[in-house]
Amino acid sequence: MLDSVVLAPEPDLAERMLALEGTPPENPGKVMALQELDGSELRLHLLLEMLLGPLAPKLAEAMRSESFQLMMQGDRDDSSDVINEVWKKLELPGFPRIVRMQPDTMPKFAEKWFQADADPRYRLVLAWHLNDGGPGAPQEYSEFGVALLLGSDQLMWEKRDKLRGQAWLMRGIETEADQVEDALTQLLKAEQVESKRIRNFWHSRLKGLAQHATLGAVRDSDLKVSTHALDAAIGPQAAASRWLVYALAARMVQFGQGAQLVALPGGKGVMLNLAIKEPQGVDLPWKHSYGYTIVPFAEALFVCLFALGIGLLDTTQGWNGLDTASVVVAVLGSAGFFAARYFRREQLLHQCWRVLHGSSS
Repeated sequence: MLDSVVLAPEPDLAERMLALEGTPPENPGKVMALQELDGSELRLHLLLEMLLGPLAPKLAEAMRSESFQLMMQGDRDDSSDVINEVWKKLELPGFPRIVRMQPDTMPKFAEKWFQADADPRYRLVLAWHLNDGGPGAPQEYSEFGVALLLGSDQLMWEKRDKLRGQAWLMRGIETEADQVEDALTQLLKAEQVESKRIRNFWHSRLKGLAQHATLGAVRDSDLKVSTHALDAAIGPQAAASRWLVYALAARMVQFGQGAQLVALPGGKGVMLNLAIKEPQGVDLPWKHSYGYTIVPFAEALFVCLFALGIGLLDTTQGWNGLDTASVVVAVLGSAGFFAARYFRREQLLHQCWRVLHGSSS
């Protein structure tokens, strides 16, 4: 995450929830509005201006890269037109390629995050919820707006000495509600970050079994974290508020508050993710089986046997005993070569699985 902008019903939300500034907000069950939009007839226009304005210099640079995509998750069908109007008003170059996610879409954070036809170097995620249905319309969720400017891992590698972001959002793990404890253990064993560096735990929109199982799994783990519930701070949340949670967690990473564990509803039940400062290398012992030889004897033998078989097929003379034996050896050797490669692969997979679950080294 390169940068982000958050508009929430409570100011300085992340800092206050961690008690870095002021007092933690407490509004459980209260549907809250964005006070900054009061009195405006074009509330979405104003919201988008406030989200895009602070990011304008970085967005201009991203557009010049010609590898930029805007992903929006809002609650209006005409939102792309409004985005283009605000884009032009802010004098940003060109017009972005906009992809819309439905308000209730849950990105596959354990798989491919965005189901798009390209993998741009820059991606801007705009998500919001506004209660603009009129005086008589039901208001179930609190209002919010968030913008997240994301950079691909390729971009971060190429500009590793020039470009610094707020935080890295790591690949998550999705699990059924009653399997959260095992999933959390597996996530921590993956060592995306040292467990002792995880200092805060964020969650939102978890209900019933998912909420109790997740809180219990975190409590029974060895993690020494402070727990922060977004719903208790600013009221009930819409589905798109998952982006708000990530923005708040990333901001606290930038503020030096350690790695952040995030739990949100997922397709199976619960999604667990980490936001960290910098990715760390995996500490794996070197084994001889990981290496390779300059002269690959097995591959060379396979090529020789294959060439011998082709040569014997083209002969116009009959086969003698040696030729027949050579063909048999070539066929058996080829089959043995592929069998050895297959079983070696299976052996490494099972070995990695045993190491992951701690049953053997």
